[in-house]
Amino acid sequence: MSERRNTRQKAIIEHAVSGMGIHRTAEEVYAIVHENDAAIGLATVYRHLNRMYKDGKVQRLSVSGTYYYDVNSDPHDHFHCTVCGKLMDIPAEYDQSLDRKTAEQIGAAMVTHTVMYEGICSNCQKHNEGRT
Repeated sequence: MSERRNTRQKAIIEHAVSGMGIHRTAEEVYAIVHENDAAIGLATVYRHLNRMYKDGKVQRLSVSGTYYYDVNSDPHDHFHCTVCGKLMDIPAEYDQSLDRKTAEQIGAAMVTHTVMYEGICSNCQKHNEGRT
């Protein structure tokens, strides 16, 4: 019975974190999960998100000390709005040559990189234009 429960819990958690371009914290995932099954605790959510990260099913991004989970596990860059906190994927092509060059320079077997752009998103710019 516990395996069945575990599988159902995993499915609920995976659904809560799913969606291309969506970046959620563990607490946001927990809030969605809790609506579907109040018996699933925050520790279970953290445990499963960490397992998904280790298995390469999600990326884990650190922004201002908070982890965000991204189901798009393909290498890609991100933009973080410093006003509203929105985190979004950048549609630019990932530059694998940087990985190869860095691996050669430091003698690493495999290297990947993450680029995090920061600035003010278009919605916040529009909102601020109305105030001036």
